[in-house]
Amino acid sequence: MVAISIITISKELMLACRQLGHVVSEALAALVAATVMNTGSGGGFFSEKPIDENDAKTVVEEAAKKILSKERPGISTLRLQADYEVAFQDLEKANQKHLSDAKAAEEKTLAWISKFTAKFDEDFDTLTSLYKKIYHFLLLRCTSPTGEAKPPKDMAVEREVAAALESVFPRVGLRSFVALTGAEKAAQLQELTGIVLGIRLFNMHQHKGGAGLPSVDVKLDSDELLEMLTRESEEVTEICQDFSDLLVASSSAMRAKQLESLVDDKEVQRSQRDLLYHRQYLCYLLNLQEDVASSLEKLRKGQAQLKEELLDLEALVGGRVSVPKEQVYPRFDALARCYRSAWKEVQTLESRAKLHSVLRELRQRYWPQISANGKVALQKADLRGSFFDENREDPVDLDSIPGPDAAQDPTVAVRLTVENYESFLNLPLDFQGFCVQSLVARKGLLVPGNPALGVVRYAGRYCVFSSERAMAEFCTEPDRCFGSIREACYRQPELIHLLRVHEDFPRSSLQAILEMMSGQESVMLADVACETPLHFQEQAVWRRTVAGFPEQKPVRFKGGPMVREATAPRGEEQAFLAKEGSSLQLPQVLSEVIKSLEWLQLFLSVTAAIYPWILPLLQQASWAHTCVTQTHDGEVYAYPHCIYYVEWAWLRKILEFLHLHVWVESGVSVSDYIANAQATGGMGTVNFWPCMHLFLPSRWVNSWAAYVSLMVFEVFFGLFLMNPVTRGFCTHSFVVSIFCQAGIAHMTVMLGQLDHLEPWRQRLCRICAYGANIGLLGVIVTGVTCLFTNWLGTNMPFLFWTCESLGLSSMSLFALFWKSNVTSSTA
Repeated sequence: MVAISIITISKELMLACRQLGHVVSEALAALVAATVMNTGSGGGFFSEKPIDENDAKTVVEEAAKKILSKERPGISTLRLQADYEVAFQDLEKANQKHLSDAKAAEEKTLAWISKFTAKFDEDFDTLTSLYKKIYHFLLLRCTSPTGEAKPPKDMAVEREVAAALESVFPRVGLRSFVALTGAEKAAQLQELTGIVLGIRLFNMHQHKGGAGLPSVDVKLDSDELLEMLTRESEEVTEICQDFSDLLVASSSAMRAKQLESLVDDKEVQRSQRDLLYHRQYLCYLLNLQEDVASSLEKLRKGQAQLKEELLDLEALVGGRVSVPKEQVYPRFDALARCYRSAWKEVQTLESRAKLHSVLRELRQRYWPQISANGKVALQKADLRGSFFDENREDPVDLDSIPGPDAAQDPTVAVRLTVENYESFLNLPLDFQGFCVQSLVARKGLLVPGNPALGVVRYAGRYCVFSSERAMAEFCTEPDRCFGSIREACYRQPELIHLLRVHEDFPRSSLQAILEMMSGQESVMLADVACETPLHFQEQAVWRRTVAGFPEQKPVRFKGGPMVREATAPRGEEQAFLAKEGSSLQLPQVLSEVIKSLEWLQLFLSVTAAIYPWILPLLQQASWAHTCVTQTHDGEVYAYPHCIYYVEWAWLRKILEFLHLHVWVESGVSVSDYIANAQATGGMGTVNFWPCMHLFLPSRWVNSWAAYVSLMVFEVFFGLFLMNPVTRGFCTHSFVVSIFCQAGIAHMTVMLGQLDHLEPWRQRLCRICAYGANIGLLGVIVTGVTCLFTNWLGTNMPFLFWTCESLGLSSMSLFALFWKSNVTSSTA
């Protein structure tokens, strides 16, 4: 059995949904397919075990029903997670690609400069090339805050960088620079880039330069963005409060009969799923709010420091003609560092603004509200101010739960507090700070935990709870609670990403799917300062914890192991051959790919037919080879009257005995035109497709002679390219004669294999076959005739080239026009 990967299934799912008029993203399709429940064989997700062809069909059908169903709000949460994470991943990948391209270009130039050595101290040309490389390096590093992969084509920028280079590092300093080691050169250049960038920034401050450098003084409406995120967070928090109150009221035994006529079970289930949607949306908002607030604070500090450095430089330089470099160069370098640091925060703010726009678009598509009956039920229940019923019952003694000193057994739940645990404030929280006991005991009610009650450590996880009773109940049976959480994730797959339990579902989590799609570890929301994953693992900020409030915001946390083995085994990602009748057949996919490349086949075949005929034009452009001018018997033979000498001694003796020519004047030829590297490479490139096409299944014929002659032709055609006429006339002539004879034999055999072609193809193939035979036969006849007389080379110097071009181009067109309607089996 061959395993079918989730990525393959997702592509089939996307096609099925598209045929039904519903377009879905690849990430959403893969996420839904990976979380389809397997009702048989032990339960769980299909993706947790190898998927065969029958299971793949079931997964596609069930996933399509889930995506197209409007009665399941859970699909909206999955769409929110997939679209947001993909948007963030795209932004990070674009930024990383820009940085990696710029770094690669810089390292390439830096390596050249570091390895540079001059033969002589007075080697002016060599030192000039070194100076140009240094100038090129500065154009890459000093034209933008993060560097560029290619230097800009702005004359103002080039003049400014050149002037700064001459000022800081004049040409006379090259000799001492060359004497440095590679590491010292690299260090000098890094310092030079900071100084030159600082000069350009100072010029921009003086309104005398700095073209192309973006300003960090713009606010980018970041204050408005932060205010908007704050208002929206408060709004969504209130919505989550309402949904939570409604679910608490409907689950209370005291109020169940009172609200039964207003809120039925279907309404409760929908409200519970809608609460998960708002919880996920709120988590994203809080992430953006904290990132924007942090970046704004850093940007303001950077702007103030940048302004201070500019004022100090202005006071130091002023109107002076010259300033000691020991004073001013460190200032320029510090100015450049401040600028680069501030620009990173500007980029962060730009990316977070784009992510917020993604959230706003998703909100317009789906934004659930409490129904009218639900609002009436809330008014009757009057739950405001008393969030949980258990708070009204007898209090629980949390001191009875063992502390870190009293419990040594790792299977016992331990309560950690500020008083008994030194590193309490740095504890990494699991389940994104939500109360897992409420999720299990109250049938899917997801509420944030209260860290002020303490943190429970069990089985390597750190959990917080919404109430004392929830914490006590969890500590009595923690294994049952963890098992129930897994069952809840099976029923509601959106909880996997919301609770950050990716390690428990290594093949079904969104992180694993993004890794499989990108072929590497997925890029998630990261802390800009320390470049560590912040989106799953966020720092516990106890300042946000408001103990005793009816609704607390989710606690942000950092730490914990990050899943690196979440991708499926490579063996399960390979392509598969489905059985006959299957909708996932690889030959059909390949057939569609080949059809989509027909324009490329046409272009390559036509190019191969045209290439020999344009060789004289390429020779005039000095791209193709020109035969060497030679003198024989006092007569000069120059292009196009090319002459060749028979270098084989034994053959030369035979020709002299037969009174034939040992100096052969054949005129120009394809062989001579392609006798250099670029022309030979072009010949091999354009003939790749025609040669390969002759072996494709659509060209199979029932004739062994066709394949023998074709094999001989292609082998000797390769030797023809490998043995240019300028390296050995006799060897080249022998190879040409063999591949011409093999080509004639092949075309002759193929003339009898045209019955299965369409009439118009038969006519064109017959014309090409006759043209190929005439051309290749003309090559043989012309070559033999030149042994007897030089008349053809003298009076018709392009005849040999014409015959070669006719034969080769006709065979290329024959490969283009041939397309049999007979499959390999009937052939």
